[in-house]
Amino acid sequence: MTFRFFTTLPAALALCFCSTAQVVHVVQMGGSTISQTTPPYYSPTDLTINQGDTVRWLNVSGTHNVNGTLTTFPGNPEAFYSGMPQNGDYHFDHRFDLPGLYNYHCDSDGHAITQSGTITVVEVINSIVEPTGYAPITLHPNPVRSALFVGVGQRMITRVTILGMDGRLVENSEAKGSGLLTIGTEDLANGNYILRVEGPSGPQNIPFSKQ
Repeated sequence: MTFRFFTTLPAALALCFCSTAQVVHVVQMGGSTISQTTPPYYSPTDLTINQGDTVRWLNVSGTHNVNGTLTTFPGNPEAFYSGMPQNGDYHFDHRFDLPGLYNYHCDSDGHAITQSGTITVVEVINSIVEPTGYAPITLHPNPVRSALFVGVGQRMITRVTILGMDGRLVENSEAKGSGLLTIGTEDLANGNYILRVEGPSGPQNIPFSKQ
């Protein structure tokens, strides 16, 4: 792993938060109060994203919903709600345009005891406007353990780096090209990072966590 440090902190912070594109972050919903094996859950429980990113909740088992209404959580910057709890193969998407801390839980009977989560939305300044026709970048899983899968669609990515939240260069990745990129993260210490991808619209920075 190669380490390199920027000379000034303000420049590093500008690098981390000024060049972004829309990203879809996946949260799984599963578990049950009836099952004796897995209690109700969201995975990941806590997520940090950029302003303008989308969170996609995927139901993988059980009967669940996503309740981030202002009636239930009046401190949320805005409301989001998937409707009544349901089972089966479905997903719910919400784009977060207002920065701040969001709380939410599942409304199924007894689920909120273990099934609640937070979304922290980081404000973006001078965000990049991409040419039309590009699908949002996808990043999964987040938090990550050994490998991060980044869907870049038709973008031709020429360089991928991992930055610390203070702007330092932590690692250069060999992943290049288009489609689905695989980024090895097994050597990273646990914590929060910025994945920087460089392509046709310039550098784009995506926050993620390592567990």
